[in-house]
Parts: sequence; structure tokens; C-alpha cells
Amino acid sequence: MDAFHADRVPNRIHTVHRVSAAALGCFLLLFGVLSFAAPVDFLATSGAVVFGLSTNGLLATVSVIVGAVLVVAASRSGPTASSTLVIFGGLFVISGVANAVVLDTALNIFAFRVSNVVFSLVVGTVLLTLGAYGRFTGRLPDTSPYHGHGHGQTPTAAGDMPDRPLDPQTARALADAERATTEHTATPRQTAGVVAAAAYRTEEDRSRAFAQATAAFDRELPQEGDERGTEGPPGLTERGAGRGIRRHFRRRRARAVSGVPNS
Repeated sequence: MDAFHADRVPNRIHTVHRVSAAALGCFLLLFGVLSFAAPVDFLATSGAVVFGLSTNGLLATVSVIVGAVLVVAASRSGPTASSTLVIFGGLFVISGVANAVVLDTALNIFAFRVSNVVFSLVVGTVLLTLGAYGRFTGRLPDTSPYHGHGHGQTPTAAGDMPDRPLDPQTARALADAERATTEHTATPRQTAGVVAAAAYRTEEDRSRAFAQATAAFDRELPQEGDERGTEGPPGLTERGAGRGIRRHFRRRRARAVSGVPNS
């Protein structure tokens, strides 16, 4: 974990957001400090030139404030940096358009020139693109830290059970169950979890489905076994455990789809 990876799980997308925010923030801070040293009035409409950009006291003040906010956002987290980049990107674009209208007038309180307008439009577009990178797209990749944020969870084969926080123990239990299944030594409970996890791709979804399926197995199978004088649902013999578990969860899924409550 380093200065640009304060997030719990480091990710390349977070790095892009935070480095971009920090880089622009430092540039604006330097631009603002050098602008304060220029011999120009606070609200002059024709300012001094710093880094090829016209500036006055007001623009220097705004640059220092915006630069400081960007640096702080970069030091907090990837999502904070991303949101800040999108917000300031939009403001830069609006500033470029608005100041292009008032060039060479008394309303040009930021002492903008054509170079400033171009800078605002280009930097604003870049900030919007970098801030939205890996976050605001129609279909996020599984590797994106924003994958699944703000969306409803997909129903699992084990029923409408609330999501439980994942932990390494669940992942290890799933790995052990899959290994036991390949070695034909899996218990009915492990088979139930492996069958439920097989319907998903990502490790997070597979672990969640496994945890929910095994929890449902522990909760419901003893009751069904008591009614039938066995240790599980129909077909759950030692030899046919896999087939019995699959039939059991197919029936539960069919009942859920048809609206019939599971008994």
C-alpha cells in the first residue's frame, strides 16, 4: 500500500483517478502561486502571462483553491478522486465556454485570453474522461472496483436470502468443496454449494452463492429429512447426492419463478 493506494484493495483504475487528480492539482497550485507573484491587479481584465496563460489575482486564488481540493481528493481514495475529476472537468468546460463569450469585455474578470479558453476546454474534457474511466460505462468489466456498485444483486439459486459479507473462510470452503467434488468425496452440503456456485463467473458471486446455498441446506434439509425419515431431500443418497441436490434446487428455483412459496 502506497501514497496512491490508500484504498483497501489497490486497483489500476483507482491509480489513474488519483494520479490524474494529483498531477493537475499540483500544476494549478504552482500556477496560482506564480500568478500571485505577477504584478497585476486582482480583477484586471488584461493580466500577466504565466505558463502561456493569462492570469490575475482572482484567477490565481481560484487556481490555488481548486488545486488544493484536487490534491486532497487524490490523497483520500480512488472514488473521491474520480468524483472530483468529473465535477471539476464539467466546471472547466463551462468556464471555457462562458469566458469565450466575455473575451475583450469588462466582464472578463478572470483575464482570459484565447489560450485560456482552449486550456479550459481541453483540460475539462480530459478530466471528464479520466474521472469517468472504468466507472461510468454501460457494462463494467469484472475487474473494475466499481463493478456492481449501485445495482441490485442478482438472485441466486439458493433463494432470496440476504447477502452476507464475504471472507477468506468462505473462499477456502468453496475451494475445498470443489476439490472434494472432483475426488467424489463431497458431502451433500458441499455438493449443494458447488452446484449453486457453478452458475456464476466471478469469485465474489461464486463465493456468495456457495455461502447462501450451504446456509439454505443447513436451514431446510433437516426439516425435510425429518418428514421423510432420511437425512435430506428425495434422491439425496450417498450414491446420488449430486443428482438429488440438483433436483432439489431446480424445484426451489421453479417455485420462486412461479411465485409458489418454498415449503
